[in-house]
Amino acid sequence: MNQLKPNQERAKIAIILVLVVLGINFIHLLSLVMQYLLLNKGLTEGVDVTEADANDTREQIISIIYLLVMLVSSITFIRWFRRAYNNLHQKVSYLADAEGWAAGGWFVPIVSLYKPYQIMKEIFEETNKLLFNSTNKDKILDVQIVNIWWAFWIVRIFIDLINNVLQKSIQTIDDAIHSTFLSMASELFTILAGITVIMIIKKYSAVEPLLDNLKNEIDTIGQSENQDEN
Repeated sequence: MNQLKPNQERAKIAIILVLVVLGINFIHLLSLVMQYLLLNKGLTEGVDVTEADANDTREQIISIIYLLVMLVSSITFIRWFRRAYNNLHQKVSYLADAEGWAAGGWFVPIVSLYKPYQIMKEIFEETNKLLFNSTNKDKILDVQIVNIWWAFWIVRIFIDLINNVLQKSIQTIDDAIHSTFLSMASELFTILAGITVIMIIKKYSAVEPLLDNLKNEIDTIGQSENQDEN
């Protein structure tokens, strides 16, 4: 069996960066609430140009900061994710994808809607199989958290798609209000996805080192299962 590559430091950095992103998400959510209230005020009292300009400036600054931090956070998360899948490859010989897909799967259109989820779920399930056959049965991972994480992420993606279409045809304050509401919903689901991904990283990081202690554990579970079926 090959030894695992160190991944604990990558996990810590990924969690810290996700926390930073979450902080900006909360700030942006508050900014959107302020925008929502301003637009509703505009329906009855008219739009104050000074307030509108200040709102637009605030939104632009937050968006720029968010994009920069999100880029760095995404890189650190993918580095942890790919290393986790690579480490599992050292212990299991029948994984569904090459470890490069843990990174590439995020950038291929359509594939990005399911591939990262499939890999994360496989990481949890296959790690459970290895640990279940060891003496560490109390460390079994709950795969349900992966399903919840990806559900939040997909909902957020589809809200953004709908909002992008709406923003191209905004003509009235009502249209802007509806778009702002969708942006608030998107931000909320982004926050929920961020919280659950932190839980995923923490849970997996707690058990990943145990894989390094497995000596000649069953890494041909799939083969044995096939033999049993035959």
